[in-house]
Amino acid sequence: MECVLLRLLGALPLAYALLFRVRPRRARRRRRTSRFRRFVIRMKQALGWVPYLAALQNQSPADQISAHLEHLDLYALEGAGLVYVTGVSDNQDLADFRAGEITRQEFLSRLSVKVGNTEDLRERRNGYRRKCDKGQTHLWFWCFAVDRRCVGERLCHLEFESAGAARTRSECKGCHVKHREYWKYPALHSFAWIMSRMTRVFATLGQPGLAPTELEDFEIAFPSSQRLQ
Repeated sequence: MECVLLRLLGALPLAYALLFRVRPRRARRRRRTSRFRRFVIRMKQALGWVPYLAALQNQSPADQISAHLEHLDLYALEGAGLVYVTGVSDNQDLADFRAGEITRQEFLSRLSVKVGNTEDLRERRNGYRRKCDKGQTHLWFWCFAVDRRCVGERLCHLEFESAGAARTRSECKGCHVKHREYWKYPALHSFAWIMSRMTRVFATLGQPGLAPTELEDFEIAFPSSQRLQ
């Protein structure tokens, strides 16, 4: 009888845990610590940009970046990769341009441009084709192989904005998400201006003379007739 009572008493904590879904204290502690750690990392990332953004009031990011590399290292967690330039065109506009029914300047005036980063360009392009290229087409101009892709992408965005280029937030025809990394081409002056600003940023990050890799739509950005002049 005593053995039975002891067994019942020993089973009470387990029955209580099952009935009230009480998790072990150790598991709860690990989960709480994990959430707190993520919160601390995010706060460090957010606060790390405060002195840098304050310095951007009257100067270009490329002129200020060397003094704030310790803050930018917080965004270098993903390491090396590619910073690419792509354009988004309406399918009808692209068809009219290739058929010669509209001029290059008229086509570019309707084009949206994005600077993004990735580790695997093929996977990123397949993702755009699958999700976003419905009624529109992504055109791939060039990419840079950089040591810190997240920092490089973010600084290119800041470089454009410091020059007065405003982003657009129109809804994507394919995935219906308002992407935040697009500019209208006229706001960025020209493709030569975009490339010069990007190379300036990468030189400041320790990669001077970085040459782009041309992608299949590079001819739209830099026609051969213009390059030969």
